[in-house]
Amino acid sequence: GKSSICKLDPITGKSQTCLLMDNEYFGEGVQIYGKLDEEKLIQLTWKERIGFIYDAATLKLLRNFTFTSTRNEGWGICIDEENHEFIMSDGSGNLHFMDFDTFEEKRRVPVTRQFDLEANNINELEFYNGKILANVWQEDVILVIDPKSGICEGEYDLSMLWPATERREKGANVLNGISISKEDVILYVTGKHWDRMFKLKLRFL
Repeated sequence: GKSSICKLDPITGKSQTCLLMDNEYFGEGVQIYGKLDEEKLIQLTWKERIGFIYDAATLKLLRNFTFTSTRNEGWGICIDEENHEFIMSDGSGNLHFMDFDTFEEKRRVPVTRQFDLEANNINELEFYNGKILANVWQEDVILVIDPKSGICEGEYDLSMLWPATERREKGANVLNGISISKEDVILYVTGKHWDRMFKLKLRFL
């Protein structure tokens, strides 16, 4: 059990506040939501089928909830504020849409990738300009997915961002962290055990 949820200094990257999770939980996707100055964090766990809600300012635990999915696992999560729902991944090829207030699943949408590639291992998620941006576990790509149809409208190849041969020398693993920002079409990307973060400007979004 090495999972924790932390607030970091955006300049130095150092932890300002950290909350250690109980050893029985493996922490996964996190999403901030709610009104200004009343923001909360929603967090999934990997195999425990339990999610947590925190006060975003203090990291105080407010409540927990249970969830279901294709594989009954929690991987990534993002929010579609306009439609008042969370979107969750679980490592399958499906996206799971959850009610904003009850956290109950409303529907599942299968993802169809380009070039007839199998849609599996959908991982980290972000919602931007009405589209879902998704990282694929064990692949250096970001998919652009229509949330209604599940059709992948584009794929960004990030394999040359930090080539696997170079990052292995530093003990770094797969790309699996993406985050949108308040800057237009700007995306931040990192990975498991990476000692760096990349700031990308995406075209065609």
